[in-house]
Amino acid sequence: MDVVLASVDSAIDFLTGNFDYCKEIRSFLHGYLAFVGVRKAHEATGADLGWFHTFFVCLISAYGGAILTPMWLGRPSSIIATDMTLLISIVAYGIVFLSPLDIGYKLGQFFPVKLILTIGSSLFKTLGMIGFCTIAFDVLKMNPAATEYYPIPIFGPIIWASILGNMGAFFMKGFHGHLKDGMPYPFQTGLFWATFYHFYVHDTEGPIGEYLRHAVDMIPWIPMKMDNRMFAILVVSISNQIVGILQMGEFLGPGFSPFVSAYNLLFPRRPSPAAKKIMKDQQQKKKNQ
Repeated sequence: MDVVLASVDSAIDFLTGNFDYCKEIRSFLHGYLAFVGVRKAHEATGADLGWFHTFFVCLISAYGGAILTPMWLGRPSSIIATDMTLLISIVAYGIVFLSPLDIGYKLGQFFPVKLILTIGSSLFKTLGMIGFCTIAFDVLKMNPAATEYYPIPIFGPIIWASILGNMGAFFMKGFHGHLKDGMPYPFQTGLFWATFYHFYVHDTEGPIGEYLRHAVDMIPWIPMKMDNRMFAILVVSISNQIVGILQMGEFLGPGFSPFVSAYNLLFPRRPSPAAKKIMKDQQQKKKNQ
């Protein structure tokens, strides 16, 4: 029993980022996975870019949110504020593009290693979103205009945290290129989980946060031995870990979204008149054959 409890505590510590060198480890695993993805995409399209071009494509693909989003609140970009982003990017680039016999690149596509990278990347995204939501709340709560209609600023922290996972894609694909196929998954998960975390943790005076915490307290099988912040981080982290693994190519693929699946289940799409006509014509052709 003690072993089980110790394992659970270790899992909770990992999922909430409560371990030594968490920032460095999760950032490296995320970068490694992203750099492998960039090289794989370039090979699939036959793109032959110079090393400098490739390096910056990898850099923005992996850390575009951390590099570009802070400027929205007048804060320094991570590429300027800390050496870690560039150092990890240089190491990841060397492993993926310069290792002998392409060992680093091949290793990054080996399923057990890819699974570890995905877990680390999901933790990177989770704690990044939560960190940005918290920073925005701490900044905006001092602004009287942000709390004019509710005890806490509502939209600012949620939007800033949601943009984090999309800024790199906006930079690489352009505004229309990133949004032309509907709401991207980083926006879906950002808006949903940033909203949950923001109200559950930060809204200590308003009715929304009070109702949300009360609703969670009503669920009998949820242990409530941790504070609100740690519990919210754990919930978001577990969800992102599950979805991150399911979005691997070995499972449901990157197009999988639990939010879209839930929406389609609750609100099944009815075929348009044009689609109905096509289906009717196809059925008629089969009958005639």
